[in-house]
Amino acid sequence: MFYLFVSTWKGTINNKEYTFQFVKLHQNLTTVSNGDYYYEDVLKAKFKVVDLSLNVILYDNLNANK
Repeated sequence: MFYLFVSTWKGTINNKEYTFQFVKLHQNLTTVSNGDYYYEDVLKAKFKVVDLSLNVILYDNLNANK
């Protein structure tokens, strides 16, 4: 498995800043319960929300491994 690309998008609405990070995993190994397996490309998304009026992070999973 390796990363094909990482893309980050930012935007602000209603005094909240949103950061989205998209990661494409190329040839991710998937195993089925019967022992079969296959490779697939997977797109994963993470995000962070900051309340700009209070300068407080409302949600953040940008550093999550999965």
